[in-house]
Amino acid sequence: FFFFLMIRRPPRSTPLYSSAASDVYKRQDVNLIQSCLNIFTSLINPEYLDLKKKENPEKLALLLYLFSFIWSFGANIHESSRKEFNQTFKYKMTSIYTDFPETGDVYDYFVDVEKQQFVPWTQLVPEFEYTEGTPYFKIVVPTIDTVKYKHMLKILSRGKHNVLFSGETGVGKTIIVQDFLNTAEEDVEWSFINFSAQTTAGNLQNLYESKLDKKGKRYTPHSGKRMFVFFIDDVNMPQLDQYGSQPPCELLRQTIDQKGFYNLKKFFMHTVTDTIFVAACCPPGGGRNPVTPRLFRHFNMIWLPDVPQRSMEHIFNLSLIHISEPTRLLSISYAVFCLKKKKKKK
Repeated sequence: FFFFLMIRRPPRSTPLYSSAASDVYKRQDVNLIQSCLNIFTSLINPEYLDLKKKENPEKLALLLYLFSFIWSFGANIHESSRKEFNQTFKYKMTSIYTDFPETGDVYDYFVDVEKQQFVPWTQLVPEFEYTEGTPYFKIVVPTIDTVKYKHMLKILSRGKHNVLFSGETGVGKTIIVQDFLNTAEEDVEWSFINFSAQTTAGNLQNLYESKLDKKGKRYTPHSGKRMFVFFIDDVNMPQLDQYGSQPPCELLRQTIDQKGFYNLKKFFMHTVTDTIFVAACCPPGGGRNPVTPRLFRHFNMIWLPDVPQRSMEHIFNLSLIHISEPTRLLSISYAVFCLKKKKKKK
């Protein structure tokens, strides 16, 4: 029953599949289905949710499945096609669920487990708390967008699944991931690496060996830690070699594919356990290269659309209250520049 929408899915020419984002990062059917299962199994993990103790477990499971479908089949869609996806999905969903909110689109809601219904993300947006002395460009103002993508990171990391955030420059990919990691649970370790054109496979392997705990032939999180998260920013920046591959990306693929990497001196395999990867990148172009689908097929891919004007106004309004006069003037100039740039795109 849960696979009804996938088994009866429309051809790729319909709005559920057509998107500008899919032309940038090709999505295979197996990746879409696996991404949906990753989210669904993470949501119904007995450690966090006991369906048997809920009043109507069948209904709750259906809601969680629909949410998983939206954030897998519809997550990597460019904003120019999300309206079509929203309309098509709502129409097809009525055959199995009729109580979805009429206002807004499918991306505006999450499942409230206790109420067993879709509720707006606004209910999860916390109050903004300013810490005295925080540099302006490190201020993180919670918005609907930051909350929803951080929530998806939290869900997928529970199940130890890899996540890829893609989007244009300035949509907040790095800030959202760093905020998630800075507020992660105490039993989660993490490390950050920014790929560049000069990054080598050796740089990535050195990071593994320096950050993870070596136990014989295994590399694991340190004692008492449940999981290690590697955040790789600008994952598509490494230069292509003479064979058209990106060595750091190939090592990353091997680490995920074969659960480890080779010792280059003694030629045996080191296994890597309890480790996930969160990556971020812009579309190819301007020094950024297309990444092999053999790597990205291991990730739940989420496209971050341009920041809505309402969110930008909310961010600048709150942050300007707490900063000094010189910085305030600079910030106002930057805000005006961003809004003008956004209007030109339209």
